[in-house]
Amino acid sequence: MNESTLFKIVEDTPVPIWLSDNKKHFVYFNKAWLKFRGRSLSKEIEEARETGIFSDDLPNVRRRFETGYKTKKPYRIEYRLRCKNGTYKWMLETANPRFDEDNKFLGFIGTCSDIHEWKELDRQKSDFITAVSHELLTPITSLKMYLHLLDQYFDKKKNIKYGIYAQGALNQLDRLSEVVNDLLDANKIREGKLEYRFTKFPLKDLINVVISKMHLLYPGRKIEFNCGKCGGMVYGDAERLSQALENLLANALKYSEEEDKVEIELWEDGENLYVDVTDYGIGISEDYHSQVFKKFFRVPGERQETFPGLGMGLYIAQSIVKKHNGKIKVESKENEYSKFSVKIPLAEK
Repeated sequence: MNESTLFKIVEDTPVPIWLSDNKKHFVYFNKAWLKFRGRSLSKEIEEARETGIFSDDLPNVRRRFETGYKTKKPYRIEYRLRCKNGTYKWMLETANPRFDEDNKFLGFIGTCSDIHEWKELDRQKSDFITAVSHELLTPITSLKMYLHLLDQYFDKKKNIKYGIYAQGALNQLDRLSEVVNDLLDANKIREGKLEYRFTKFPLKDLINVVISKMHLLYPGRKIEFNCGKCGGMVYGDAERLSQALENLLANALKYSEEEDKVEIELWEDGENLYVDVTDYGIGISEDYHSQVFKKFFRVPGERQETFPGLGMGLYIAQSIVKKHNGKIKVESKENEYSKFSVKIPLAEK
């Protein structure tokens, strides 16, 4: 196949395509791109396409483009691009580096796919979840108030039987509240709207508070806290970090019901603080280690399906840890143990 034939294929393909040279200049846009934009080739090359990218998305597009040139590796990015009627549509851009026969870098070739309809459906789903979650919170709050009053009444009357029923109902409402709040937080994370209030505090104290709360939710379970050299401070949002650690600890307790204990270890290396949460329950197959932090993901299996949850806890925990410039990873073996490790920079660093 000669060069002119290849050029005609690229020119006539219905997928928008662009080319850049090794100096970061855009040198070509095919017919599909120019038709989408409603502009001439000379105009698009002259203005380097940036005038068409939505202003909020432009900094990220520039960063990914610059990183692509530094690493000479493929990249993918979503952004809004102005089409010929003046409206903006979501596009998925896939860019790959070009090299000649001597492996000399020539620039990038990029293709764009229209994902606007998919993004709109995703936004509508997100709006629906947020609306429903807010609608549920009001009756949940009212039910909690009435049940607390009933619980106090039964306690005053020394009616132990019905007091236990009221406490059971309150516990179930607490679980429902957690599910609703997880859905709201997941949507806020997705939209970049989850709020953080950063202060400096000792992580050891926060872990002790989290353990105390878990003892109330899981009475009778043993939580062993090991802390060597761990007096360091972190700069972060105590409430959010508490939420992340509660999710990790709740998972450990939930998936190791038949075992004696769950272990938490806190340690530091001079630059970072590390929190390891280990249980000796059902474990996670290595096939799923790369997926456990995905939103709504739950490890499949007959035993796993008996445990309640939406698969949001680890997704939220990872997002919170990342916001603190930290990392979280999993180490697990099926039917033996699971260990989730969190690394967060010391405040001094």
